[in-house]
Amino acid sequence: MHLTKSEFRFIAGILALLSLAPSYGQDLEFSQPVEVRLVEVEVFVTDGRGHPVLDLNQTEFDLLVDGEPHPITLFSGPSSSDNLEADRPSPTPGHIVIFIDSTNIESLQRNSMIKEIEKFLDVDRQLDYAFMVVSTTSTDFVVHQGFTTDSQALGGALEEIGRTLANDQRIAEYQSIFLDIQRISSAVQDFSGRGIAPQAQGLVGRIQAFSDSARDDAIRTAGYLWRLTDSLSGLPGRRSILCVGGVFSFNPGATLYAALRDVLGRRTGAEAQEAGAQLPAGIATDRAQNLQTLADHASSNGIAFYSITEPGRRGALGGGVSAGSLEAAPGDAPGAQDTWSPGVAFRGRSEARESVEILAAATGGLAQIGAKRVEPTIRRIYDDLASYYLLAFQPSHDSDGETHRIAVKVDRKKVDVRHRSYYQAMSWDQETANSIQSTLHFGEDSNPLEVRIDTGEVTTLDQRASRIPLSVQIPLSRLAVISGGPSHRAQVTLFYTTGSKNLATDPVRKVVLPIAIPNENLLEAIGQSINYRIDVDFGPGSDRVIVGVRDDLDDRLSTIRIWLPNGGS
Repeated sequence: MHLTKSEFRFIAGILALLSLAPSYGQDLEFSQPVEVRLVEVEVFVTDGRGHPVLDLNQTEFDLLVDGEPHPITLFSGPSSSDNLEADRPSPTPGHIVIFIDSTNIESLQRNSMIKEIEKFLDVDRQLDYAFMVVSTTSTDFVVHQGFTTDSQALGGALEEIGRTLANDQRIAEYQSIFLDIQRISSAVQDFSGRGIAPQAQGLVGRIQAFSDSARDDAIRTAGYLWRLTDSLSGLPGRRSILCVGGVFSFNPGATLYAALRDVLGRRTGAEAQEAGAQLPAGIATDRAQNLQTLADHASSNGIAFYSITEPGRRGALGGGVSAGSLEAAPGDAPGAQDTWSPGVAFRGRSEARESVEILAAATGGLAQIGAKRVEPTIRRIYDDLASYYLLAFQPSHDSDGETHRIAVKVDRKKVDVRHRSYYQAMSWDQETANSIQSTLHFGEDSNPLEVRIDTGEVTTLDQRASRIPLSVQIPLSRLAVISGGPSHRAQVTLFYTTGSKNLATDPVRKVVLPIAIPNENLLEAIGQSINYRIDVDFGPGSDRVIVGVRDDLDDRLSTIRIWLPNGGS
């Protein structure tokens, strides 16, 4: 991965030759660099009104890694304060993905939020951010605009989304079910509850169908966010995903079932009580745990989630018909609007918060539920760049590829502290693979090793797979070599994968090529190239291949993208 402001690498040793081969072509083993990495944590401290606190010093911060106190190696304050160290690097340009979720919001509400974003992007250009615009529906994930600072291009992408329909039908069904439950509560001609069971069973069937569809969309949306996280992980600078739209829940029928159970439980007749007792609590699923896994994955890769939802007057999937303002704080007591189903507004608020707050809390982002305006939350994202404290520490463990928990405490009363909860101690290969994935979708080719790749003809393997042969040619003159006994040694590692325009990426594959050149052939070999063939298999929809060639002696990386003929079809 290319080094960024959030990660420094100091080489404390060099690649060492562990074994010497007496003849050309025998496998060689090289150790990886002995690395001393400084992991950086951006910490945001605000007062009770959400304003940045800018006057803290290092002695007021305590850092814990995996629950144990850990020394802070480097510290600097916000760039907008007098506490800024002179040697603090300038912020690397950031990347923000505007993720419009059209599955759980009405078109009118969504388009109103899009207009707010357009206005903000059109007038606010003072910070060095690149934006990308993507959207999701019940059937598709679309990249409307790749990363750009061109506000007109971004506005065009947002307008394109505004011309499509959101999931108005599902929202209407949710509201209709709630109204029918309310009508049952309002029926006074048969207060004993006789004849209510058929109505209740009919509603149970509708709730089940609604829940199945909405839950499937929630799982799909989480998958898209995971895909985005992976594609962004190798980009430099601050990386954020701004989720705009409705809320998604892995148990979307829970509030509906609870409201129906409340209504039936207040009936005096045995028929109503029996019907209520048979209602399920919701749709059992273990997918909610996967949402926390997604949040932890994004956190360990340094990607922050910001969420803005606007349930509005008719509510969204977590809000209900007249469930009150979703801006109320968690734990609010049921209000007067809940007389037909005590606590429905509170349950709706809790359900609405669950998904977006899990993502925001783990990654150091923000979640705004029931936003009346989008602009203040986007402004908070911008303000984060100028108001964070930078804490860097040296890990006490090797690059084991595992995730490790981070906690930061501040010795100041009545302040809120935000930061990512995890970091991943990535190996050298994991860093390179992340860089390869991000370059595949967003980056530009870089070829310091002057690698050349010739492509062969695509052949069809079956209905779901094709193959393209690649001939990779690496000039020996561009590689670092070390002398060892009767030969000179080098080593390169090839990384390759395929992807598509909607950011799907196949697993990154790796091939290690050790090189031994007899001393007497060194001058002749310097003018030659290493030739290696890769057969790359890809599925329908893949439209690009990337090959990365890393010189393992000096960590230079060449990346070359190849566009598949006919978009991989």
